[in-house]
Amino acid sequence: MPDKTAPRPAQVTLAAWLVMAGSLVVVVAAFDQIAGLHTMETRQAVEEFLNDDVGKTLGLDVQSTLSLMRVLTMIAAACATAAGILGYQVLQRSRSARFVLTLLATPLFLTGVVVGGLIPSMVVGAIVMLWFQPARDWVDGKTPRPAPVTPKAQVPPSPPPPPISPPHDSGARPVSGFGDRTSLLDSLPPPRTAPIGAAPYAVGAGRPPALVWACVLTWAGSALTFVAMLVTVVVMVVSPDLVTDELLRQNPNLESDGLSVDSLRSTVLYAGSLLVVWSLTAIVLAAYAWRGRPWAWTALVVSSASASVMCLLAALTNPVLLLPLGVCVAATVLLMRPEVRAFINR
Repeated sequence: MPDKTAPRPAQVTLAAWLVMAGSLVVVVAAFDQIAGLHTMETRQAVEEFLNDDVGKTLGLDVQSTLSLMRVLTMIAAACATAAGILGYQVLQRSRSARFVLTLLATPLFLTGVVVGGLIPSMVVGAIVMLWFQPARDWVDGKTPRPAPVTPKAQVPPSPPPPPISPPHDSGARPVSGFGDRTSLLDSLPPPRTAPIGAAPYAVGAGRPPALVWACVLTWAGSALTFVAMLVTVVVMVVSPDLVTDELLRQNPNLESDGLSVDSLRSTVLYAGSLLVVWSLTAIVLAAYAWRGRPWAWTALVVSSASASVMCLLAALTNPVLLLPLGVCVAATVLLMRPEVRAFINR
């Protein structure tokens, strides 16, 4: 049976805070990277890299490299956002959060090179710390292993002191109330069934309204995204010129930035397919979170928070995405409500 009374080791606290703080730094660095991708300094740095011996072996031009940097930066920001939320969940003794953090370690390390490899490496190192003792046993709900005790040197016992004769007294004085069990129990404070300020979930209280609204927002937003992206992918396959002409009409700067039509088509096709799968996965996760599955709730929080960061980064160039950004942020806030966490962890 899991031991829920064991104190949290300092190793877990340090690792979780390193994950949260490092993830915040990575997200801020990603915003700065996205904002400066099309500056002259960045373009010159990319050109110098592509003219080197290593850059020539990649076979990329300047615009393709900038597009690749944008994608990798957004992935790093999404992974860092998810890692920051999961780091907080680890402090709450969540095994699923530690497992998902482990899965995010590899893509965060690889994509973090774009935004600076030092901080992402620190986050990955903090994630690895969660798998060492005593952090591993504490997260798993096991009793921490006792530290080995070194035997002490045997000291010969000292001789007992001489007996002390009791003082002469006429007798013990009676104390009022001493030995009276009823008065003693009445003087004790009433027992506490829960810590002060705790709000345990009441069995049979029903599903929290915050969880209901979070699932409804997830289903509505994911369904609209699924339909829109599926139609875009189908139209791109059947009539690619129609989609590219519309994108160039809405964003005339794409041609001036040097983005070719072929690169634009492949980007839309890959991104649309990814969003179709992501939306369908979010719909399924919301269904399981509705039923109170902790792993689905954790994955849904990560999904909505990552979608919020992606929408925020994309909204820097397209303000229309502020509406889905609001939906994603609202769903994330509702999922993190105390009553929702109590319902999930009941």
